[in-house]
Amino acid sequence: MSATDLRHRGRMKWLLIAAVGLLLLNVFSDPAPEVVAPTSRDAQKPAETNSRATGPSVTMALQRDGARPMLEPARRDPFAPAPPPVPVVVKAAPPPPVPVAAPTPAAPTAPPLNIAFAGRIVGPDGKQVIYVSFAETSLPIEQGTVLPNGYRVENISADSIEFNFLALNTTARLAIPPTPRYETR
Repeated sequence: MSATDLRHRGRMKWLLIAAVGLLLLNVFSDPAPEVVAPTSRDAQKPAETNSRATGPSVTMALQRDGARPMLEPARRDPFAPAPPPVPVVVKAAPPPPVPVAAPTPAAPTAPPLNIAFAGRIVGPDGKQVIYVSFAETSLPIEQGTVLPNGYRVENISADSIEFNFLALNTTARLAIPPTPRYETR
């Protein structure tokens, strides 16, 4: 005999043993439970029937030695599709409003100086006059001169001019280049 024949015989033997075991289990098991007649309580009320049932009363009360309570009719058809579950709506509480602080206004600042050194001259009286360029014009300045942009000349030294913005009382400084030295031969 070949190996496949031996395997088939082994399988057949196990199937035969299983079939005999099931037969013996069926023969020697407890008989089916008997249907108990309705009790006196059930005899007083009429038998309820299911609207889908075509035979006698669907609600049979099976009791075994009083161990189980009477069955009640089903509230819905167990073979009908179940209704979809009711969606659960969870409303999240809105976040608390964030307090908005009013933005603090920026401290006022003086406008840009927009002045450039244009030159200097020594007058016939020996007094030095300094010229600055402002908005494409040249203006002579001296201490106390108020310019059109709101700055006043506070001090003139050999290397710088100090200005004061009158509206905010802030100062600005403009550097003066050194006086050129000319050689004479």
